[in-house]
Amino acid sequence: YIQFLVAEVRAAWPVSRAIIVGYSNGGFLARQIVLQYPSLFSSLFTLAACSGENDTGLAQALSIPSVNWHGDADDTVLYAGSPEGFLPGVLNGHGGVGSVGYLSAAETAARASRRNGNAGTLVTEGAPFNFVTTPLGSETQRWVSTGSTSATAAAFWIGAAATHTATHADP
Repeated sequence: YIQFLVAEVRAAWPVSRAIIVGYSNGGFLARQIVLQYPSLFSSLFTLAACSGENDTGLAQALSIPSVNWHGDADDTVLYAGSPEGFLPGVLNGHGGVGSVGYLSAAETAARASRRNGNAGTLVTEGAPFNFVTTPLGSETQRWVSTGSTSATAAAFWIGAAATHTATHADP
């Protein structure tokens, strides 16, 4: 369906770049689509989502620049990931085709970096900035893969004390 939808839009309008964005379960789906159909999209942005524990088996023919924002206080899609065999009821089915668990947010970014031909090492980039709107503050730190270019970047944005709904956790 997604392949058809993208083809239909490209046939109707002069689209040169298509970006896929997903939040939570939609982010898991977006990551799977990019892995299985890399020529459909030019980049990927996910919020509060990770890669499935089985995603290492999926080849990626093209470099797909990506950003994964994840709050380190997320108690729905856990920042630390969910080991194989442990998915709470609300997350049943997360983790991609055939997965029973999902990777940590940091490992998700590192594997995306390696798929794009980078070393997979993430380093901080720039000063923290405000991504979460309440309360205002510079809570998000950008991390990017070393040696990456704009065509191969796999960035990881960490929201300090931010929850699944992109708000700050209660103190």
